[in-house]
Amino acid sequence: MLAMTSARTMAVVALLLAAAGGAGDVRSSTPALPADGSRAAASVGVAATATAGSETGDGSLATAHRSLADGNVTAAIRQFGDALRAAESAKDPLREAIAANGLGAALLAAGRVDEARPVIERAAALAATTGSDAVAARTQLTLGNLYALHGPEAMARDAFATAIELARRADDPPTVAKALLNAARWSLAQRRGTDATTMLDEAVAVAYRLPDADDKAAILVSAGQLTAALGTAHGIAPAQKAEQGIALLRAAHRVARAAGNPRLASTALGEIGAIHERSGAFAEALPVTLAAAFAAQSVGATDLAFRWDWQAGRILRRLSRDDAALDAYRRAVSALQATRDDLACDYRARGVAFREAAGPLFYEAADVVLERARARRDTPEAQGLLREARDLTELAKVDELQDYFRDDCVTALGVRITSLDELTPRTAVVYPIILRDRVELLVAIAGRLHQISVATTAAALEEDVRALRRALQRYRGSEYLPIAKRLYGHLVAPLEPLLAQSGVDVLVFVPERFLRTIPMAALHDGNGFLIERYAIVTTPGLTLTDPRPLDPTRSRALAGGLTESVQGFPALPAVAEELRQMQALYGATVLRDEGFTAERLGEELRANPYRVLHIATHGKIEADVRKSFLLTHDGRLTMDDLDHLIGLRKHSRTPVEMLTLSACETALGDDRAALGLAGIAVKAGARSAVATLWSISDEATAVLMPEFFRQLQTSAVSRAQALQRAQQKTLADRRFAHPGFWAPFLLIGGWL
Repeated sequence: MLAMTSARTMAVVALLLAAAGGAGDVRSSTPALPADGSRAAASVGVAATATAGSETGDGSLATAHRSLADGNVTAAIRQFGDALRAAESAKDPLREAIAANGLGAALLAAGRVDEARPVIERAAALAATTGSDAVAARTQLTLGNLYALHGPEAMARDAFATAIELARRADDPPTVAKALLNAARWSLAQRRGTDATTMLDEAVAVAYRLPDADDKAAILVSAGQLTAALGTAHGIAPAQKAEQGIALLRAAHRVARAAGNPRLASTALGEIGAIHERSGAFAEALPVTLAAAFAAQSVGATDLAFRWDWQAGRILRRLSRDDAALDAYRRAVSALQATRDDLACDYRARGVAFREAAGPLFYEAADVVLERARARRDTPEAQGLLREARDLTELAKVDELQDYFRDDCVTALGVRITSLDELTPRTAVVYPIILRDRVELLVAIAGRLHQISVATTAAALEEDVRALRRALQRYRGSEYLPIAKRLYGHLVAPLEPLLAQSGVDVLVFVPERFLRTIPMAALHDGNGFLIERYAIVTTPGLTLTDPRPLDPTRSRALAGGLTESVQGFPALPAVAEELRQMQALYGATVLRDEGFTAERLGEELRANPYRVLHIATHGKIEADVRKSFLLTHDGRLTMDDLDHLIGLRKHSRTPVEMLTLSACETALGDDRAALGLAGIAVKAGARSAVATLWSISDEATAVLMPEFFRQLQTSAVSRAQALQRAQQKTLADRRFAHPGFWAPFLLIGGWL
């Protein structure tokens, strides 16, 4: 559990958890490097624990503070909760304020902001009545951290100012310095460089008067970071501020070593390396970064090892030492996987998407691996390298889904992981890996990976993808056509000789980022659409897919939907025909209009082993999974609700084979919402799903969906072929020939 402890501790310090006396910083305006996760050194809370416990002589509070400082957030939440209840029973407002502040800090570190907010605000109100300026100062500091991180930001300044005043009155220099640093960080974020400089200088002066101990080292680390940020983010004497920041970090390193704190020492060295890297002084950055990584590894600080090995990989590449860079990247990936859940908790607590903070590591590493594979083309070693690059992107996709659904178990569904050797014949899996200066297409056919490099930039590709999505949703003649042709030229044309040679008729795309927002079916070669030549499947990741065939004779179906207007959403009259067809083809149990409620749906799914679930209703998949829903007659079904309804059978012998959603939509150009749509089958525990990228006309859906289910009645037709034929039939209808009507239907997951 060492990795978990170190990452949790990082979260505590990064959030400036005042209850434990933490000395990190709040949201930084520094143009942070991708690996920038830990904002300050970790064991600051330990030095403050004794103070917190001694104020009341309460051993339980001291234990809770120690748990929080050691990074055991789950235990700290439980212990602070117990201490808070005991203080309430004893009617002891001082202990109550300290316990509430600690509980709020622990909840904040765990990313449970909605729960933390009322607890922290209550702690501050209680502390104001106790007469203890020291306790009141810490609660105001925690309150300021909350507001600075999660709003309202304007209130953070007042909280920090109050904390400074109270800490001075209590003669508590460490808290004075921490509050000054946080106020300076907040001012810098508000582009008030002069104010930030004044408070930073005062905090440094206070810190230098402290005895050499953890508190002093951590404050100097944070001050060094912030000083450098004044130069890089706001152009305030950049070279001078960089030198001053490095001097502070060197002082922090000296103090940390004297105090016997290797985590703080590693952090100080790594931050010196980061400043050198940002200024382009790579030769100076490398030795301190490697020393920081070694120090982190020597004490099992996995979260820090991840940062510094990643930093070393970037620096080594800039120094053209690619072999050493690849080794560093591999170490960083290994460290990230060891501490992934805890780092995600930290990022989430600070309102940062994990994929944005840590995701680039996988692609930087894949870039190096792919370059090496190209140099060793057509050798056994090249195949191993291509698999490594593919596996790196798969790791990124798993992390993205876990981050989106806020569920670290969402990808652990117990399905059979499909290897390339088990893929069906005449099938090609296409992994587009989008890099800054090119796109690498990895194509898996019959157990072998092929590498094709396409000369285009990520920016140019994204511009075309966004333009195609807009054109498809406008339904204006053929304005989409030139864009669809360009994208075909980048993503499919380079594969054509390989696909033809192998007799491929099914394409499984594993898209990433903005590629998720468009339907590949609409790409055009100048003579016809891609769907006219290939059945097309989308999956969020091949290791998340279980492509088993669907047996229509054993596929009991449940169909539900709305035909009438409810809750301000328009009526869907053609849904009646969809439901009728489901009943005729499958003998489906039908829940319609007032019968289509979450409660009724749950009753049916619990009572019967349905293998096919068809839902025809309004639905929105948002960038924030908490706002995603499917409309029922009496409310809204969230993604968690769907998981609870369907997911109970995900590990059983009769899981839901197919989930079809015929009226979903994702926001225009929102690749995070598109990720949610792509992951819906994984979240619900269904082997596959059919859903739409945007809301389609009721009439077009009434043509496509019944044809899809009719095709599935033929045992020799796969799910991929069934959707292909349904889309082709809709395309042949003159009313719905525009790809905006039929292309956004995606088959997600299993395709057999």
